[in-house]
Amino acid sequence: MLAALWLIASGAVVVAGTRGLLIPWLDAELAPIETWQPPTTVQVFDRDGEVVDAFSLVRRVWVPVEDVDPLLVDAIIAAEDRRFYDHHGVDGLGILRALIRNLQAGTVRQGGSTITQQVVKNVRVGAARSLLRKLHEAALALRLEQRMTKREILEIYLNLIYLGSGNYGVEAAAMDYLGTSARDLDLSGSALLAGLIPAPSRFSPRADLEAAQQRRARVLEAMVSLGTATATAAAAAARRPIAPPPRGLSEGDPGVGYYTAVRRVVHRLLGKRLPFEAGLSVYTPLDARVQRAATRAVREAAAAVEARQGIRLDLIPNEAAPPTRAERRTWALALTSSTATTAGSCGPVAWLGRGRVGLGGGSRAVPAEVLGLQVWNPDSDAKPTPFPQVMRRHDLFEGCVQATGEVAPRTKLYVEGAAVVLDWRTGQVRALVGGRDMALEGFNRATQALRQSGSAFKPFVFAAALDEGDTQLDTALDAPLALVAGKNRLWEPQNAGGYFLGRVALRWAFAHSLNTPAVRLAARYGTLGVIRRARAAGIRSPIRRDLTMALGTSELRPIELAGGIAGIVRGGVAVKPAWIDRLVDFDGEDVGRAGRLVALPGVGVQLPGGEGPRFMAPGPAWEVVDMMRAAIERGTGKAAFAKGEFRGGKTGTTSGNKDAWFVGFARGHVVAVWLGQDDGRTLGWGESGGRAALPAWRTIVEALPPGPDPERPPDVIALPFLDAHVDVTADHVPQFRMRHHIPREDEPLPAAPRKLRPRARRRAPQPDAVPEPVVEGESS
Repeated sequence: MLAALWLIASGAVVVAGTRGLLIPWLDAELAPIETWQPPTTVQVFDRDGEVVDAFSLVRRVWVPVEDVDPLLVDAIIAAEDRRFYDHHGVDGLGILRALIRNLQAGTVRQGGSTITQQVVKNVRVGAARSLLRKLHEAALALRLEQRMTKREILEIYLNLIYLGSGNYGVEAAAMDYLGTSARDLDLSGSALLAGLIPAPSRFSPRADLEAAQQRRARVLEAMVSLGTATATAAAAAARRPIAPPPRGLSEGDPGVGYYTAVRRVVHRLLGKRLPFEAGLSVYTPLDARVQRAATRAVREAAAAVEARQGIRLDLIPNEAAPPTRAERRTWALALTSSTATTAGSCGPVAWLGRGRVGLGGGSRAVPAEVLGLQVWNPDSDAKPTPFPQVMRRHDLFEGCVQATGEVAPRTKLYVEGAAVVLDWRTGQVRALVGGRDMALEGFNRATQALRQSGSAFKPFVFAAALDEGDTQLDTALDAPLALVAGKNRLWEPQNAGGYFLGRVALRWAFAHSLNTPAVRLAARYGTLGVIRRARAAGIRSPIRRDLTMALGTSELRPIELAGGIAGIVRGGVAVKPAWIDRLVDFDGEDVGRAGRLVALPGVGVQLPGGEGPRFMAPGPAWEVVDMMRAAIERGTGKAAFAKGEFRGGKTGTTSGNKDAWFVGFARGHVVAVWLGQDDGRTLGWGESGGRAALPAWRTIVEALPPGPDPERPPDVIALPFLDAHVDVTADHVPQFRMRHHIPREDEPLPAAPRKLRPRARRRAPQPDAVPEPVVEGESS
């Protein structure tokens, strides 16, 4: 009876529509369908056009119908609407066929809705079960086929349908279930996706693999009966295993730091909904090969520090602090007596001495290899300590029971790192490492961490001096210095190793990272002059206004430091780091470029990137570049030297060896690497920028493609100096050079300046060390 009423109502609608009684009303109802633009997934592409990330409110990726694999179209038509190309929106024969099959089954097993009706239902009229709603749906379907082509209707349908597990549209489902695009499906995958449509939550291979296989087999049978697949091909497709790939990004993905930075930029500039409603695609300058190399380099450098410094073993503190050994023993036994003792369990264990620990009221052995381990020492003046020497009787630490029954301490990774790789000509960020093993929505150390920069900040100090008229052949005094900084605190900057060299050329002072010449330059030309140039170069973090800033006591982000150095390499013109090359909207139109305004309604923001202001003259900027080159050829960064390559860089190590930096340029890029601990504790004895961070920098540079070297400005001349030809600005040739002896090519080179040792006690070698920060304030 219901089917008969449905046929009568459908016929009446056809007649009414033909006479034009409903045309104006139907056209108004169809407007939302014809202009339908659903929220889509924002896809992120690398420089080669490969999808590297996707984030969404609704997991949907729009795909034009002509790009969809024809096998998938055939499968959907066979499963959902066999007469799609023959009917005009409502299929009377299909309704009769469904009625017969439902009567035979004694229940509703098949519907008679066409693809056009499903589009109307999902976009406009809803899924309420009523005769009036079905009449409304049929009328709109008939009119829609008059206003739109079959291809346009099919495209909406392919991108509209829900296919289970949070996937809307065939492209999102293909990527989720099959790990491939809907453009590149085989017969098995096409039948699988088509089979999901009637009950996507039940047939999803992530929900019920067996049900998905059975449904796929039914679609393959329908395709054979329709002649769009052969029986042999269908049988082979039905035997193909279904194995959905792991979902999305993992925390171990090498590009997590980069992707997170892009996501945050998109959300910060465009909000939480607009990127999806506009159907944006984000094209980035990410170089996947360099990104993998940078991630590997940071992890290996951090692991190397831990291998040198030993495991980090955090003892469980005794808050009650029992004063006697007996009380300590009672406290230790109380905490360890109830600890689980099965293999794999972890909990507090008490050190009993002689290679044994207390656990569960008994005694367990510690593996022999553990007794030979070195333990990281939080005192930077002390070397790592053997494990047994660290422990006192009844000290508690976290231990884990091994399969052998022995107990080993639970250790953890404690060294973190970050790296930034950007093109110094354009500011495009080629790679970004936000941490050793960064979480998807975690703290991005490359863009968020504020850490003291140490001597890696000195390029800006020397840049101010050179821009004021000095050249790298001018001299500064490297000698003991006492200053009052902050609240009348006496500050005496020291060089690494505790010696001074007397009067030295700025080039020598920079290459060997001497501290007192940098402080004297900042005092001579003013801290505000250094700050002004650093600000114009792109440093946005607060910079101290006392003379300690010359040695990098200010806290900077790695991305800022890399961008600032890129501006110097570029000739004194600021470079703004850019994570996004362009934004493309739903219709494939460019709506945003790096450094330009985003062309979306109601949006008045500019994408990061573009050229900044000139903050120093080209000649002095080139001299800083040449000094950074000297630091690699003969100074603290000489481990980064590569014969035949134009490289320059600067080490940085903060007081107590808490932060290790290396920032430099090579092959058309600036690379900045930082290593440290999140809690600000020391990396360990002897860990400096040249020892800890430089190896990672070198690994990243070796993975870079060839790139241009900086070009020497025309107003710069080359003069011999000691053991090298030195570039200086022609207008600022120092007067003393006229009296300076220039050696002939066959003449022995002069010796280095004599080391003048102060009376102060010599400290352990800590290259490039920076004093602890003092109280903020102007220095006298």
